[in-house]
Amino acid sequence: MKTVVAYILTIVLTYFSLTLVVQLTIMFLIRVVLRNFSPPVLLAQFCAAIITWTLLDNLWVALEGGHIPILAYGLSFIALSFNNYINRRVLTDASQFMIGGEQWAIVVVSLISLFPISQIRWY
Repeated sequence: MKTVVAYILTIVLTYFSLTLVVQLTIMFLIRVVLRNFSPPVLLAQFCAAIITWTLLDNLWVALEGGHIPILAYGLSFIALSFNNYINRRVLTDASQFMIGGEQWAIVVVSLISLFPISQIRWY
């Protein structure tokens, strides 16, 4: 049951772009902490997306007892792609870049999470 709740939570957070709210907060904190150095927006967004998905992976470990399965990463990637496809006329170029950055962050974090574990969780 915990696994089903974790899957639903992950898909809902991704589809409704609630992870982007966390990313914007992290980007703001990056700007506040690094006052003299202003990283490019895309780099800051990509780093914020990696931090967000690492936090989501830690939430899975706390809630379910294991890292995010590959299927959950794939479903989140598909949910973002579907959301981008449905709303492509409404989204600005910047928001489409943010969604693309989050998709790359999903790929990076999924690859990073594979290394410390001995057995890959597929589903």
